[in-house]
Amino acid sequence: MASVYERLNAATAAARAKFMDLPLVQSVLGPAPQGGGLADSGLLLPIYRRYLRESYHHVRVASQTYALAGSRIPDEDEPIRRWLLTHAMEEYGHHDWILSDLKALGIDPESVRRSKPSPPCAALVGYMYYTAGIDNPIGLLGDSYVVEGLSQLFASQVAGTMKELLGIPDAAVTYLARHGTADQGHMDDLRDLINGHIRREQDLDDVIQVARVEFELYGLLVEEAQKGDLEG
Repeated sequence: MASVYERLNAATAAARAKFMDLPLVQSVLGPAPQGGGLADSGLLLPIYRRYLRESYHHVRVASQTYALAGSRIPDEDEPIRRWLLTHAMEEYGHHDWILSDLKALGIDPESVRRSKPSPPCAALVGYMYYTAGIDNPIGLLGDSYVVEGLSQLFASQVAGTMKELLGIPDAAVTYLARHGTADQGHMDDLRDLINGHIRREQDLDDVIQVARVEFELYGLLVEEAQKGDLEG
């Protein structure tokens, strides 16, 4: 019999595959990126900057939404509440890593603070608040499943690829490098939490729904990073 986490994996496989098939993802995560196409350094550097800016707006609200979700979890689901509140503290301040990376790439951090998220990023942030504050807060586990699951898979690889193709320093990839390492343990904890404490079918359905929506919205965010200019 499949575990709860295995059922989550199976139910979100198509959404994950759609994200992984995005041209930018394929260009950066190919077997051995050689440049050319979207991986050309002249195109990739502004894309990376835009991705970091969008990530800043997303990551900046992570602690707030996880704390909000945790505050709405009933006593009967105390282990999930504890995990959400602990995770809120663990994620606190990670947006500052992004500002540091952008500064190393020549972008004024204050201009990023003043900027507004793109429509896909704004939708993602709004959906996180909706899930945490209005809908079933347990569903927000789907956000961690998507974002940290992707980070576990390839954040460290992308950090190395950025350095190799763009010739940028370690100081410009701290967000990806640190998350690639930290999220290995986070995903093990999340798997154990889901297997041990998601007992109601409705809760699993809500985690699946959030994960599917966020794969789609995160894909749109990545596509948004492929176009436009980095606004001051």
